[in-house]
Amino acid sequence: MTEQDPLAHCTECPRVTFASGAVLSVESTIDPNGMSQVIDQLEALRKSSNRRKRERHSDLKFRFEQLAAYGELEVPREMRKLGPELLEIKTADDRVPFYFLVASNRHVRAARLTHQFEKSTGRTAAGKTPRKHLNLANWIMKGDRDHG
Repeated sequence: MTEQDPLAHCTECPRVTFASGAVLSVESTIDPNGMSQVIDQLEALRKSSNRRKRERHSDLKFRFEQLAAYGELEVPREMRKLGPELLEIKTADDRVPFYFLVASNRHVRAARLTHQFEKSTGRTAAGKTPRKHLNLANWIMKGDRDHG
């Protein structure tokens, strides 16, 4: 997305679609409070006056488009499994936990993004995703599923 690109809103719900492809769509989630953290986080990167933050957004956007087109990313360089249902999109600087939603009569197959965080602040000494980010992603995923 460039600075001028509008966010594509789902016609069936308040979610935003970040990428649509032949295999699936990459969408925002809705947490138990009815909010979408990932939209605000990605928009802050996209609209930043800091060139490096805008480049980070472009890196993430490219991964979203690849995931939408092919349904997968290169493991373990670009994608990693975090739990039974939770995975994460990886770039050099950022992580975006997500889960897959099976197609329904309301939505196509989707990768639902929970939130975004910087790798430097979201990593344990062993290189694993910190528990606070896993807990947040699981909390958002549950709320999103409850929302429908």
